[in-house]
Amino acid sequence: MREYQPKTLDAYQTLIRVLTEYVVVINKDYRIVSANELFERDFTRPGICFGDFCYWTGGDAHNPLVLWSGDEHVGQFCYRCWKNRDDKCDNCHVEQVFQDGQIRTSEETVVTADGRALLIRVTATPVKNDQGKAIFVIQTATDIGQKERLEWELKKGSGSLEDLLADQYLQTRENERKFRLIFEGAHVMIVLTDLQGRIVDVNPAGLKMLNYDSKGEMRRIGHVGLLFRDRKDRNAFRRQLEQEGMTRDFETVFKTKEGREVPVIVTANVLFDRGGRILGYQGIIRDITVRRHHEEALRQTNRELAALNAITTARSSLGLEDMLKRTLEEIWKLLGLEDVRIYLVDESHEVIYLVAARGVSEEFVEKTHSQLKNVGKGLLGQVVASGREVVFSNLEEVPDSFREAVSKNSIMSGAYIPLVSKQAVLGVITVTSRNGHVFTSREAKFLATVGEEVGIAVENTLLYERTRHAYEEIKSTQEQLIQTEKLASIGKMSAIFAHEINNPIAAILTYVKLVMKILNKPDVDIDERRRDLLRYLETAQQEATRCGEIVKNLLTFSRQSSPKIEGNSIEQIIQRTIPLVSHDLDLKGINLVVDIAPDLPLVKCDFKQIQQALLNLLINGSEATETGGSLTVRVRRVPTAGMVEIEISDTGHGIPQDHLSRIFEPFFTTKGEKKGVGLGLAVVYGIITLHRGTIEVQSTEGKGTTFMIQLPIET
Repeated sequence: MREYQPKTLDAYQTLIRVLTEYVVVINKDYRIVSANELFERDFTRPGICFGDFCYWTGGDAHNPLVLWSGDEHVGQFCYRCWKNRDDKCDNCHVEQVFQDGQIRTSEETVVTADGRALLIRVTATPVKNDQGKAIFVIQTATDIGQKERLEWELKKGSGSLEDLLADQYLQTRENERKFRLIFEGAHVMIVLTDLQGRIVDVNPAGLKMLNYDSKGEMRRIGHVGLLFRDRKDRNAFRRQLEQEGMTRDFETVFKTKEGREVPVIVTANVLFDRGGRILGYQGIIRDITVRRHHEEALRQTNRELAALNAITTARSSLGLEDMLKRTLEEIWKLLGLEDVRIYLVDESHEVIYLVAARGVSEEFVEKTHSQLKNVGKGLLGQVVASGREVVFSNLEEVPDSFREAVSKNSIMSGAYIPLVSKQAVLGVITVTSRNGHVFTSREAKFLATVGEEVGIAVENTLLYERTRHAYEEIKSTQEQLIQTEKLASIGKMSAIFAHEINNPIAAILTYVKLVMKILNKPDVDIDERRRDLLRYLETAQQEATRCGEIVKNLLTFSRQSSPKIEGNSIEQIIQRTIPLVSHDLDLKGINLVVDIAPDLPLVKCDFKQIQQALLNLLINGSEATETGGSLTVRVRRVPTAGMVEIEISDTGHGIPQDHLSRIFEPFFTTKGEKKGVGLGLAVVYGIITLHRGTIEVQSTEGKGTTFMIQLPIET
């Protein structure tokens, strides 16, 4: 049996401890601050990634690289790594040690990541600060079975321990080599310090980030805290590191050798030895300058989008003047410049006039030369004439012909952006500064987008005004057409009314003559003839009343008035319309049939205009129907559509099929000269559509025509 010397025995005992002892450093939040390689090997579970810095040296989520042994567990809960639990253990030794500062030992069984059950002896030892308060707990756990086996091998004098020692040595050297390769080749700054915070080592990426020539030059700085720009940040970082044993994603600013500021994020943790003594600190620093630029660009984009959204909302909900004022406010808030104005081009496209301004005095605005500019004259007029923006950040960038005028107004920089819609220049936005603001391409692009939005708004406003004027003209023309057709209808009925009135007038004259003849006889007995006289006068009175009603109906129908849309009885409208054509129908021997359903709802319409439309259709039906024919008016409710339907049918000669598609066109007629101008059905169509109704026609030559009108009921 081989015998070992004391020093050799010590070496083997150390080896046994290395091979069987797990070491984990835990803070008050039950998170792992540091762990040894054996713990990492046996308790790293598949599918779990520990710690952010495993990605910082070129790895990714699928193939992470670690900086050095033990970092994979940094930041994870100890009970999750030891026991694969989601909650803190019952009678937690870590909690108890933090409470009373006493060392605790226990034996328990744990399961490794590969499923092996281990009986371990766990010792929880506090790490105390200068005030004697526990700030960390070191848990050392020994695999009892493995340790006993190795100690038995030691007693046997087996040569396997020498092999294990050699393997351990080689593995340690290999780990050191890997760490050095990762340390030197990392793309982020890695710095190691001693217990006092003095820089011990730094990788090439750190030298490059802070622009130092060598590690020695950087070590001469002394304390790593001197890299911080702000003392407040440095103190907060140190407190967090001392209290929690680690800091993650601490955002601050470092200084380069020349004093240039570099925004960084720092992640650091404490380094311990196996006895729980703090050896120093390790830190990983990322330069976030690019990220800051991206964040600022994102914030600027959000501000621009918010401004554009406000302008777009104002465009759709406010009038032009209010929208232009809102635009000025948004540009002023976003760019912070003192002078923002908007000019529009007049209809002649010869003059530019000021419509809104921010940052200029009332005296300036009231001046004529400030309010009005000629297209093509001056920088403003040239932008309108050319349709091209002019942006300058110094006088050297101003076109030579305008430089003197710009300088005279003390303008150091400016942007003149045309308001464009459909390639037409409708105005200009001017943004100027007397403090030498430097316009970026991003700002110029934003202003160009605003120019397009405002241009569209101006174009829409002008289009709306033109449409409104056109609508008013069409409305006025339509009313004139209705009145003209009404007068034409009166002309058609004049002969009918003449015959209608002549009859009662003739009767009146006859009876008046009879009365006068009786009264002129000298020997007449008035009392004896009183009954005849009263009968004659009563008949004359009735006929005179009949004339008055005819004239009254004609005047009521012909009188022009403003449309009044309200609930009306369609039956009453029809009953007031039929007497205007009944005599003509009687003369022609046309049979009139009126079929109106009971309990019809009111129709939302203008009484006189619907009367006009129905009269036109009745007259057309009368003219198209031969003697002995019939004219039918039928009214029904359409339940599913919320409408009332009116049918006017005749048994006349009908309408040719090739004419049906054109009968509602103005001035289209088949009646020949002196019988119509083709406005009757066009006026009917205009009235019905104005009332949000519909009109259709069905006709068969030689058999007759039916017009079907639907009008909305009053709700």
